Amino acid sequence: MSKYNTNLASEFYVLSTLHRLGLDAFLTLGNKKSVDILVASPGGLFLTIDVKGVAGP
Repeated sequence: MSKYNTNLASEFYVLSTLHRLGLDAFLTLGNKKSVDILVASPGGLFLTIDVKGVAGP
């Protein structure tokens, strides 16, 4: 699996976990993005998440 695919799979894993916890989370797309996931808190604030995926043993 390429580094790009590993990172993308990691982002979708974190996104699905956040949704299962009942949070409103949004994936950002692009090659040169500074934020991977935005999470909307109940108070109206937005939190940013930077996901790192690691491939290998």
